[in-house]
Amino acid sequence: MNQDFFSFEKNPILEYSPLEKRGLFIGCEIKNKYDENRICIKESFNPTRIKHLDKMFYGVLLPLLDEHSALLNVFEKYKNIDLFFYNKTLNEYKLSCEDNFLYLDYGMYPIHSKHIVKYLPKFSYNNFFIELDDLPNYQRIKSINMMFMFPNQYSNIHIK
Repeated sequence: MNQDFFSFEKNPILEYSPLEKRGLFIGCEIKNKYDENRICIKESFNPTRIKHLDKMFYGVLLPLLDEHSALLNVFEKYKNIDLFFYNKTLNEYKLSCEDNFLYLDYGMYPIHSKHIVKYLPKFSYNNFFIELDDLPNYQRIKSINMMFMFPNQYSNIHIK
């Protein structure tokens, strides 16, 4: 196997497009070339590479459910929110975020991946990711991140 595949130091080299529309992102953050090479999503999901708020992501951007569009409208209105407000608001929409709080920023709102079935009812890792023969499963699969995203150039959420 090519040693370049396992390079943790090299930055991602593929093309990442800026986020152009609101949606629910399901996928992974890409931190290096190793992530680019090992994380492959089946083409039937129409995966995309997104650069958003100085981070790079690879996954699927799905249209919002109507109820979640209303939620994003709330977050767009209140740019300075704390974790209590964030969790309380998510709870009002029957959502939660027990992890991934580090992604919370204006234009990027993480939710717990257990809510994936609201958007992909028959989701399974084996049907989402492409199996790479060169890698064992524990290197091929990365935890799924879910977050609502909307285009924005500002980052001004103040987490208290």
